[in-house]
Amino acid sequence: MMHISWKKLAIALAILPFVVVLAAWIGFFNVGASSGHWKITEWFLHFAMRSAVRT
Repeated sequence: MMHISWKKLAIALAILPFVVVLAAWIGFFNVGASSGHWKITEWFLHFAMRSAVRT
C-alpha cells in the first residue's frame, strides 16, 4: 500500500500554486468566464486571458 508522508503532501501543496500560475501564463487554460468573481479570481482570469491571447 502506498503511503504519502505529511512532508511530501506539504511540499506538493506548496508547489501547486506555482504550477497553476505557470500553466495560466503559458496559455494552457481556456478562460471563457463572465463577471461576478472575487478580486483574486478576476485578476487570475484576466492574467490567464492575456497570456492565452499572447501565445
